[in-house]
This record gives sequence, structure tokens and C-alpha cells, in this order.
Amino acid sequence: MAQESGVSVNVELWEVYFINDSEGWIVGGDQDGGVILHTKNGGVLTGVDERNNKYVKNYGLEQNYPNPLNEKTRIEFKIPKKGHVNLSIYNQSGQIVKKLVNTELNEGEHTRIWNAQDISAGTYFLHLESNGIISVQKLIIIK
Repeated sequence: MAQESGVSVNVELWEVYFINDSEGWIVGGDQDGGVILHTKNGGVLTGVDERNNKYVKNYGLEQNYPNPLNEKTRIEFKIPKKGHVNLSIYNQSGQIVKKLVNTELNEGEHTRIWNAQDISAGTYFLHLESNGIISVQKLIIIK
């Protein structure tokens, strides 16, 4: 546990690095994310840098919500390292219905909202590919 001006930070410490007797950094985190603590006076923390992207150890494509969906759905996925990401929707014939992401993304947790109002009712497949890893989830559209 580290403390900054009376605020407790409960994390596992991974690395401590000092450049001199006074200034240094502590890196840590837990299942909910990562944190970088910084001191310029040898012990009292002067800043907490909670990264926007949480520390992610594994790839993951969560089940979209809601599912089944009528119009819009929320899609969440995690990538543990920066790389090209392809997130697409396929129909049962294997044809691409919609490309939601086709670009390089930083590591972390990402969210996309898909508006499927112009797509016919049926079963579709959410396909995530990044750094050679593929993950698929089934989604159902009802009208």
C-alpha cells in the first residue's frame, strides 16, 4: 500500500527505480489496472499516474451486450500489446457484414458501439483478430 497526501493506493508493487537519492518511481497494479507512483523527495509521493488503459495480461473479446440485440450493442475487447486490430461482424455464410475496427490500437481495454438497425434479424459472429490471436463471439439480432 502506498500513500499520497492521505490517499491510500492498494496495489502490488512490480518495480522500484530511483535516479538519485530523492527522485524515483514505483510501478505496480492489480487486476483492475496499473499505477505509476513518483517521488521527488525520497519517499513522499508527489504524483499518481493512473493510466487510461488498464494493464491487460491476456487477449479478450467479451460477449456483446445486449445480446440478443434489436438495434445497438456494446462490444468490449482487450489487447495486451499494441498492434493491428481487426474487429468485424460476419454472417452465417462467412461474409463480412461490417468492419468495426481495422487499425493499430494501443494495449488496453477498448469499447465499440455497433448500430445494427439496418441489418436483418439473424445469427452473426463477432470476430476479433490482433497479433495473430483470433477470438469469436456469437451475436443475435432480433427485430
